[in-house]
Amino acid sequence: MATKTKEKETVVVKTQEEMYLDAERLLKATECLTRDKEKAEFFKNLADRYKDLGEYEDSKDKYEECLKKHKYYKEQSKIVKEVQPKEEDFNENKSKSNGIIGKVIIGLVIVLVIAAAGGIVYLKTKPGRYQRATFYENKGNYEKSYKMFKNLKNYKDSKERKRDCKYQFALQCWKDEDYEPAIKMFRELVESEYGDSEEKLADLEIEYIKKQKIGTNVIFGNFHWLILENDGDKVLLVKSEPINGLAYNEGDEATTWSECTLREYLNGSFLDGTFGLDMQKKILDTNIKVENNSTYGTKAGKDTVDKIFMLNGSQAEQYEEILSNYLRDWWLIGPGNSENTAQYVSYGKVMDYGYIVTDTNIHIRPALWVSIK
Repeated sequence: MATKTKEKETVVVKTQEEMYLDAERLLKATECLTRDKEKAEFFKNLADRYKDLGEYEDSKDKYEECLKKHKYYKEQSKIVKEVQPKEEDFNENKSKSNGIIGKVIIGLVIVLVIAAAGGIVYLKTKPGRYQRATFYENKGNYEKSYKMFKNLKNYKDSKERKRDCKYQFALQCWKDEDYEPAIKMFRELVESEYGDSEEKLADLEIEYIKKQKIGTNVIFGNFHWLILENDGDKVLLVKSEPINGLAYNEGDEATTWSECTLREYLNGSFLDGTFGLDMQKKILDTNIKVENNSTYGTKAGKDTVDKIFMLNGSQAEQYEEILSNYLRDWWLIGPGNSENTAQYVSYGKVMDYGYIVTDTNIHIRPALWVSIK
């Protein structure tokens, strides 16, 4: 005996968003209706749809609005029925009216079927995805709209709107103190020269630095820095990973911090290449007084005012635990045992006898004070 197998029905479960968009399209279709009775039935159907959506978006308001219109058109249809012409005056046009009504009903059924069955397919097309991205943008869901516009790439104005939503999403992350994604997005926006992103990034990074503990590795400008000190209004930062290939001075000659080529580079090309103008405004001018070498009596030279500088021997010893994360040798600001040498740190210890200033195997760890007021 042959066994009949009943095919399983495919059940399509719609999301609230898809149901909401279906209802919105049907709401616009009411403009095509002319008979009060049809409008009353139509708005009753819509009211039920919005009721099923509960508190989703403005569904509750839409439900009450459609329910009011249903009641209104239902009353209007009763009034029209009371003032209808006599049967003998109506019979001759009855067949024509029935035909027209039949066509209208069939048309509405077709619209409903297309809206229900085709809605999901439409939402997966570029126009549908674009509409959804716009919907989320208008509702303030910038994370979702940013990602959707990003996936649409060059479709219409998606590229520009992606950046708009990305900016707003970055601001939301900042407000929620979710700093890492906010900083990442603002950095990307700065690269594309979007609006005031550079100014926002500077303020955001300072706020983040302000809340971190001493010894924390933070990003400021193009590099990672270690927090060495926090006095309430300003924070001392030093380059986390040393930079190689730079001499204290390019010429093998007597020199001091005020005269050396390293100072000129740090407060010129390095400063401009590492920090934007808005970030440079956060970097304080620091009065630098270099001490003479206490062991060898080598003169330190004139005092300076710099934004970027090198640490001295006392600071290297004071912050040794924080600074010992790298074993590479790195320059200090003070003089060595002669006028053409400078002190440096090796294996975390200060070498006060120094090394010849033209050596490029010794690294640098720039330092700076930033305002956190």
